[in-house]
Amino acid sequence: MYESGALKSMDAGIPVISVGNLTLGGSGKTPFVMEIMAQAREMGLRLGLVTRGYGRKGKYPVILPNGSPDLKVEQIGDEAAMILCKSPKAAVAIGKKKSLAARDLAKTRVVDALVIDDGFQHLALRRDLDVVLFDCSVANVHDRVFPAGALREGMCALKRADVIVLTKWNLTSHGSNLEKIVKDNAPGKTLLRTDMTASGVICLNKDGMTENIDSLKGKNVVSVCGIGNPDSFGRTLRDLEMRIVGEFVYRDHHWYEQRDVTRIEKACRELNADCIMTTEKDAVKLRPLISAKAPWHALEIGIRFHGEGREVFKKELARVIGARFREPEAGKAVFST
Repeated sequence: MYESGALKSMDAGIPVISVGNLTLGGSGKTPFVMEIMAQAREMGLRLGLVTRGYGRKGKYPVILPNGSPDLKVEQIGDEAAMILCKSPKAAVAIGKKKSLAARDLAKTRVVDALVIDDGFQHLALRRDLDVVLFDCSVANVHDRVFPAGALREGMCALKRADVIVLTKWNLTSHGSNLEKIVKDNAPGKTLLRTDMTASGVICLNKDGMTENIDSLKGKNVVSVCGIGNPDSFGRTLRDLEMRIVGEFVYRDHHWYEQRDVTRIEKACRELNADCIMTTEKDAVKLRPLISAKAPWHALEIGIRFHGEGREVFKKELARVIGARFREPEAGKAVFST
């Protein structure tokens, strides 16, 4: 309806960057969103995050123009909570109707642009840059539309994208096949590659102290995750030369209960594991439940562009934001209507 023009997409009044995918499950959207926000800061701009807050227990929209790291994860969702843990003053809007959440955050006039998490199918909101991520680590991810396959919509939808990013390139050997399929379906689009990288290990029982990843090489670990692509987490731990002696896999956005944590910590003791490894997204929900002396750690994940990819993307970001901004005499970017 939106593509045909029968319905009109809402304009938030400031530049909007959408980060989404064609597939079910995780493709690395949250680390990519955080990378976009970091690039914006390098340009002296403040981006606001708009997310649905999938799985959260709060029913009403939440607008946080100046951040609020003290809000419970149940109120805002695990992805927003993870971002606020790393950037406590980040501007965030959480709501099922992302277009309305975007409008309300834009009205606060504290952000220069918005980044929409999982926004590719949310056509109710006009966007200036559509970024689509493809998880290279999932075999035949391009094959069929759900329920027959893993696609949310057909590959022809890539014609709506401005930038296509092949993520987790380092976790697969068939990325080149996917790259060819994407090029065939979206000729002329900007196509970039990224690797998933581990930047550190957070000790959950030591006030968030970070350890060097190398300190866990050769260690026996129990793996715990409730994310869209749990296999990629296990592969990352093995690539870091950790030995997985026990594994607990839950549904994406799983809400942990005390009995889950009790069972995991018991397994850690019985298996003589050196530590329990989880993701940053799971950690924001697990932290209030874990035992004070249990060796819980969260793996910090980031992305690394191939070649000149980061500069290419940064130029795209500057182009779409600059197209809707003008530079006044004082040198501060302000919105130009």
